Amino acid sequence: MVEFPNWLEEKLAFIDDPIIRYSQRATARFFFFLNMALTYVMALEISVAAPVALYVLGWDALATEILYLSLLLATMSQIPKRFIWRYRPFMVHRANQRKRTTTSSFPSRAVACATVYAYILANIIGYASDGSFSLRWWHFVLIAALFIAISFARVNLGVHYPTDCIGGILLGVVVILTGLGIRAADVATCGDCIGGGCYSSPGNPDSEIFASSLNKINFLRFGIVIGLSVIVGVAFIVPPIQFWTKFIRVYGVLLPSLLFRLTFLCPVSTASGAAIAAPINRPWYAWLFAALISATAMTVAAITPAKKAILSFCLFYSILFCVLSAWRLFIL
Repeated sequence: MVEFPNWLEEKLAFIDDPIIRYSQRATARFFFFLNMALTYVMALEISVAAPVALYVLGWDALATEILYLSLLLATMSQIPKRFIWRYRPFMVHRANQRKRTTTSSFPSRAVACATVYAYILANIIGYASDGSFSLRWWHFVLIAALFIAISFARVNLGVHYPTDCIGGILLGVVVILTGLGIRAADVATCGDCIGGGCYSSPGNPDSEIFASSLNKINFLRFGIVIGLSVIVGVAFIVPPIQFWTKFIRVYGVLLPSLLFRLTFLCPVSTASGAAIAAPINRPWYAWLFAALISATAMTVAAITPAKKAILSFCLFYSILFCVLSAWRLFIL
């Protein structure tokens, strides 16, 4: 890990220190609870849990959009956190400590999450209103509002410099732009669920994957995705990289959703153009199951012992994929 350069820290102090002093003038308990609430709402775990819940509900286009953004957000925000060390303001007595944390300060992952979440929220509204994902002028207003709110919260708590927050919003923008490119490639290779392109052909049972016709799956792609997931797991968990202690909590939940997308919602990859059918209706208990499976997955992943991380990751990955697949094949 490389320490944040002292010369750069000194250059940025004229921006950081006055804003920290001004922000920390708000000392009422109301601000503390508000800032903590904003911090929890903008946690990375929110976007990690979302794709599996949305796939359970059959909102496949939205689930896929958030899936790729979450994978990018998790990976791209952890790279500087893992390899660049910047002391938190309270650690070097440049701010009053109002929340304890031991990780690197740069960049602000909460601000990066807020930027991406604003874009996701705008997409949810667009998806619900006209079934499309497209940038609108008010997206930028929403991003700016959330950036200001969460930046104030993190600086007021003493856990981030203003320049960390600037780095966070820039990182969030990069994640969004990269996500747009990946989604375009995904639609080109697997089909767009918004127009029904990722499902089996209506009225053609030969193109539909049932529980009794799993032989229609592209097993080559299936094996490659699993193999790459295991390789990433091993590389990220064991020394010398040891990329993230939250690996199972993040990738153990996201990667099974990716495997589901590429296995059952990608007719272009199969010789017969086979995929599961588009969901016709959602039973009332689908909402309960979506909440249950996402909450259970995040909880179990969080308490999984780190001593057997690779075995735990493989088991967790397999079980979550099987549960999600069984739900879509037998229930929805």
